[in-house]
Amino acid sequence: MVLHYKPAMGISFLVVATFMILVSLMLGPPQTLVAGIILLVVGALYLSRPFAEVKAKEVVVYALIGPVRKTFPFTSISELRMADGKLYLGLDKLPVSKWLVKAEDWNALIARVKG
Repeated sequence: MVLHYKPAMGISFLVVATFMILVSLMLGPPQTLVAGIILLVVGALYLSRPFAEVKAKEVVVYALIGPVRKTFPFTSISELRMADGKLYLGLDKLPVSKWLVKAEDWNALIARVKG
C-alpha cells in the first residue's frame, strides 16, 4: 500500500513558487527567482513522489528528494497501531502523520492496520 503526500501541500508550494517567480521577473531580485524555482521543484515532487509504503513485513518512508529511504521492519501487521493521527510500530512513533498523507490513503491505512 503506497501512501502519497496530501495534494494541497504540493499545490500550495506551486502557487507560492509561481508568485515568487512572477515577482522576481517583474522586480528583478534573483534570490526570489532561485527560491521560486526551488519551491516549484518541491511542489512538483510533493505531487508526484510517494511518501511511504506499507509492505507485508515493513514500512518504508521515502525522502522527498533523492533515493534515501528509511525501513522499519515488523513481523506482523498487528505490531502497527494508530494513535493521535500518527503511526506507531510497537512503542516507537514512525515518521508518518495524518497531516502529511492523502486522506484516501490514510483511511486505507487505518482499515489495514485495524482490520
